[in-house]
Amino acid sequence: NISGNFVSSYCRIEGECGNKFRSALGHFVEKVIGRDCAGEEMEILKSVAMDLDVFRRGVSALFLRWTALQLAVEHGSSGANFVARDMLATLLALTESSQGTEDFPNETAVEMLYDGFDRMEVDVEDGSVEEIVSLVRELRKSTRQGDFSLCDQLVSRAQQVGLDAPIRLALESNSNAGPPQEAENGGSMDVDERRDEWKERIIDEDGFELVRRGRKPG
Repeated sequence: NISGNFVSSYCRIEGECGNKFRSALGHFVEKVIGRDCAGEEMEILKSVAMDLDVFRRGVSALFLRWTALQLAVEHGSSGANFVARDMLATLLALTESSQGTEDFPNETAVEMLYDGFDRMEVDVEDGSVEEIVSLVRELRKSTRQGDFSLCDQLVSRAQQVGLDAPIRLALESNSNAGPPQEAENGGSMDVDERRDEWKERIIDEDGFELVRRGRKPG
């Protein structure tokens, strides 16, 4: 049988491909596991893939409706669109393997989002960063349990955001180009490197939380 750890790890890695992973499930089962794979094991794979897909859609919907982020994209630095996409992708990378309980990287996620606003040269002091992270944690817990009702609510509300709204254009763009100021200052960081850095900040080798960069409103 396929162990739960194997299934979870495999789906998290391939999950970076989004819907492409779900469409490849049948091929994976046939070629890697074998044609005689039990139906129950196939359902486990589908369940984990669906869980991740729903979670990502819910978090994306949260970002679309986030007023502070909307304003930052419209009035922040010239690279705000890229930073907003990077914030979303990094938050997903930090949280999608969590159960949404004690293992949720709450502080790291909060600091990462404040760091993103700093990169956009925008001050956020409305408490919305903490609120977003709290909702993401709740969403992760509910989707892990097979409850997609919260995601449905978030997606429904996000549908009110116009197709030509700056925040939607920013988050749904396929461009991976970084903001000009980051590419020119000699200290730019690859997107994957930035996400890896934040993931490494969750817990150090001794099990203690690391000192994190970024700032919270005083």
